[in-house]
Amino acid sequence: TWTYPATYRYQWLRCNARGGSCSSISHATHAKYKLTKRDTKNRLRLRVTATNAAGSVKAISAASARVSR
Repeated sequence: TWTYPATYRYQWLRCNARGGSCSSISHATHAKYKLTKRDTKNRLRLRVTATNAAGSVKAISAASARVSR
């Protein structure tokens, strides 16, 4: 529960086939992300940062299934 209004920042991460060794995907900073060829055989995660007057907190999603195209 938030006492103060929060703002959210999104960052998509490209991870290896096991869901580890993740790195930020350049310009993938919205709640939705369109897959690219570079995502093939990898897994994705989404990092969300919520910030308000009391501070900030980050959460990272579970890894997606492996991307196949």
